[in-house]
Amino acid sequence: MPPMTTLIDEKDARAMVRLVAEVAGLHADHAIAKRYLMDGLKEMIGADCWAWSLGYFHPEKAPSMCQSFMVVSAKSGLSG
Repeated sequence: MPPMTTLIDEKDARAMVRLVAEVAGLHADHAIAKRYLMDGLKEMIGADCWAWSLGYFHPEKAPSMCQSFMVVSAKSGLSG
């Protein structure tokens, strides 16, 4: 496996910007846009799956929580 780097390859940066632009151009509801974005990121990095969870906010109880994560396969799709 190649060493990790903090730099993003230009090809990857362009792909990320293109994905965000596609999501913005969807003019769809939040759930559809989120799914499109996460599916695109999943493909971009070669992840096997993704999951998104969202906690419920109640003003008189502990703060809500939002988290997302991806399960990445051994072979990443990023250039770096």
